[in-house]
Amino acid sequence: MKKITISGGSTVKVDDEDYSILSKHTLTKNVSGLVMIALWTKNKKFEMPVSHLIMYVNGGHVITYKDKDNSNLQKENLLAVTYSVFNHKYGNNYSRRKSKTSKYRGVSYSKTGYGGKHWKAQLCYQNKRTGRRFFTEKEAAIYWNGIAKEFFGEDAYQNKLE
Repeated sequence: MKKITISGGSTVKVDDEDYSILSKHTLTKNVSGLVMIALWTKNKKFEMPVSHLIMYVNGGHVITYKDKDNSNLQKENLLAVTYSVFNHKYGNNYSRRKSKTSKYRGVSYSKTGYGGKHWKAQLCYQNKRTGRRFFTEKEAAIYWNGIAKEFFGEDAYQNKLE
């Protein structure tokens, strides 16, 4: 592992095999904090995230950072995931609509509707919605954790039960 100083004075960690290429270029951070590299092709400059240069992935995938530190560009820290998994596990909490009734993800309280008052656990994945009604908020959260694991595997987000 080696460190490269980028414009602005901060440093990034890279693998030894990537250092020789990346150290020849000017690296910067964009407004969201991603480390960017400027490349030239046929007299035209374009910028791309360094993580995309290090880990080439097919369309439909996002590269995220396992330790949530976007200045750690070592391959062991980079993870290519589908957009669906990214939004579920690593998505920006500010873009997700917050439940006004439950402290758990995927759980809400219904005061009306079929069956009267109840807690509801619901998950939507690839345009398929699954859900069920429960008497308690905690029961609904336990059910939601189970279906999240079923759809997204062991890396699925899990509600912290109290």
